[in-house]
Amino acid sequence: FTVASDGSLEFTWAVTESSDYIDITVARPGYTAYQTRLDLTGLIRLVSGAVAVVGENSYADLADAITAAGENGTVKVVADVGSSDQYTTYKVENAITIQGNGTAAIYGNFTVIADGAVFEQLVIKNKGDAAGENTEARNAINAACKTLTITNCTFNLTNGSGGISNGLSIWPTDTNVDYTITDNHFEGYQTTDSGYVSGAIIISGGINKAFTGKGASVP
Repeated sequence: FTVASDGSLEFTWAVTESSDYIDITVARPGYTAYQTRLDLTGLIRLVSGAVAVVGENSYADLADAITAAGENGTVKVVADVGSSDQYTTYKVENAITIQGNGTAAIYGNFTVIADGAVFEQLVIKNKGDAAGENTEARNAINAACKTLTITNCTFNLTNGSGGISNGLSIWPTDTNVDYTITDNHFEGYQTTDSGYVSGAIIISGGINKAFTGKGASVP
């Protein structure tokens, strides 16, 4: 608004908001009011602390976003997930796409039991196992499936405990598989423990990993 020389109010504003639009009305005494509408369709409203987006909705918990995506959905990671003091295992049980922006880091690891999952431009920092351990946290991505795509991702080992850690560990669930693993970067997977050596990509056959919940092994 502006104030006239005599101190009177020359303009007034009115704002009306809904989930789909915002109406702004500007009025001046003696003149026709001016109104404009801002269309909010397709815009994403980020909740406080949002780390991921699915469609027009944002989530402060990556696990909730993965669940919300459902079959063939897309999760976009927009901010760091977790921290060097907080690692989480995320289950991927549907054929979803998880996209990063190339900078936002995910502290933790994934266990994939769905065929057709896609990982793009993620930065995954896994802590790996402590010496003598053999846990789900050992691998940045545990994949028990027959089809999988991982492109332009960065895998980073943040292990300070001296155990084994791998970037990607695959347990094929069929004799006919389709894995597309291209243009990825692996950092730090060089630890050894009790004669075993860490690696960037591990493909194993005939091994039943209980944490996958599906007895992952090649028939």
